[in-house]
Amino acid sequence: MWDRSHAEGDTWEAVNDPCPPGWRVPTFSEFESLENAGSQWTTINGVNGRIFGSNNLLFLPAAGSRYYDNGMRSGVGTYGVYWSSSVIEGSAFNFSFGDTGIGFGTSNHRALGLSIRCVAE
Repeated sequence: MWDRSHAEGDTWEAVNDPCPPGWRVPTFSEFESLENAGSQWTTINGVNGRIFGSNNLLFLPAAGSRYYDNGMRSGVGTYGVYWSSSVIEGSAFNFSFGDTGIGFGTSNHRALGLSIRCVAE
């Protein structure tokens, strides 16, 4: 059964931290830096996504998302949406991209299934 309940608080609690020890969820500012590094839509090993940077390259797959109410997948191979650890007024920032560009948004519904890309602490 898909859990679509709203969580309380605005921090990643240790018990719910999706990243392994020594890693963490990136901040909004870190995603802004990634956006500023430049990117290009590409396909690597049959997987659509964006490659960021010019020297140290980072590939983020277009993993799509999951609907908050039923857990069904959407947009796989078409777009990617990644949670950040930054919040504003109870909503978490997210970083999104598709074949035509990059964007930022917020969501307060934590049952919304977005990707996580952990970064080293």
